[in-house]
Amino acid sequence: MATIKRKTFDPSLKLEVVRMIKEQGQSIQNVGESMSFGPTAIRR
Repeated sequence: MATIKRKTFDPSLKLEVVRMIKEQGQSIQNVGESMSFGPTAIRR
C-alpha cells in the first residue's frame, strides 16, 4: 500500500497564516484560497 506524503510548510509561512487569521480577522477559507492551498492544510 502506498503512503501519501503531506506537503510541508516553512515555519515563517505558518506564522504568516496565523497572523492573517488572528490579527487581520480573515477566515481560514480566504487565507487558504489566497495562498493556493485548502483550508484542511491550515487546520492540520
